Amino acid sequence: MRCLRLLGLTASLWLAPFLTAGATEPPALFPNADNLARVIMGENGRQLNVAGDRIFAEGLAGRTAAAYFVLRPGPPLTHQASGRRLGRSNIHLGRARVERRGNPTVLRIEQARREIRPGDYLWPIASRKPTE
Repeated sequence: MRCLRLLGLTASLWLAPFLTAGATEPPALFPNADNLARVIMGENGRQLNVAGDRIFAEGLAGRTAAAYFVLRPGPPLTHQASGRRLGRSNIHLGRARVERRGNPTVLRIEQARREIRPGDYLWPIASRKPTE
């Protein structure tokens, strides 16, 4: 079986699609947050938002994705033997679709596994290409 070397760990090649930008599934590891858009608030100033609610986000200017995974950084992952930090796990909170672009961008939460709150991050969902 072909393998991929990542952060000092060996992962099966099937894991690679989950670690790339614009995937159809959320990433397994929390991505670098420097370039990620963030939820700034819910409609009417709500702090906890669920499926069907509208949220406002900043940092989506110039991005073309129509839908986004909503993510939160999880606990740190450390190498058991050396104690070296390998990254952070990813908590997949749900999925939101763009309703109106602008500053801020308005999104509607389509699916939520947990409450979505200000400070959570958005990761683009790749549009699936039609099969012929």
